[in-house]
Amino acid sequence: MLRSGKRGVCLTTVVTALVAIATALPASAGMMDMMSGFKKPNMKWGLLEIHPWVKVSETYDSNIYLVPKNKAGGVITGGGVVGSWITAPSAGLRLALPISAMHKIDAGYSGEGRFYSKQPKGNNNFHQSAELGYGFANGSGLSANLRDSFINTTDPAFSELVQREQRWNNTATADIGWQGGRLGVSADGAYSTNKYLSRTLGGLLNRYEVTAGVK
Repeated sequence: MLRSGKRGVCLTTVVTALVAIATALPASAGMMDMMSGFKKPNMKWGLLEIHPWVKVSETYDSNIYLVPKNKAGGVITGGGVVGSWITAPSAGLRLALPISAMHKIDAGYSGEGRFYSKQPKGNNNFHQSAELGYGFANGSGLSANLRDSFINTTDPAFSELVQREQRWNNTATADIGWQGGRLGVSADGAYSTNKYLSRTLGGLLNRYEVTAGVK
């Protein structure tokens, strides 16, 4: 959820393990098949598809505070440039339920811990996300989608002495379209809310965003 700054150089090694029941997938299916957009369900209960997963990533961020390099003469900007290994175990669950040939709903939740090898007291944190979606397609080119996504995350601190700022974002999106042969038309819109838990930052950075477009 958080990315290195433009000045940071990231070296990422990802080790991924998916939680699955062996009998729920064909014996010939490999790890990459299970990861490719959940095309094959891990488990089924009636029509309900259940996709649990677990992942661990190890990342090196050369500039965890997103500050400029120290200036000549020993002048330190912010808390100084600090590099750290970041261990991020995460787990989640996605559910998909086709109500009928035209209607489908899905939901998901994921949680991720981020543990820093340098200055962990001020940097270790936990992120969460959840989403709920509905899809419609009538088989004659008309389709529509509704989705609500929520994340609870943190922004990078400027130094070890500054506390990370926690915020949440909720985004609701909708789109409708029609596709017939080479001709297609669609419209979409989104409403997003960003709020910081800090009252001081909230007064400056809390915001609402509305976007809309046609294709």
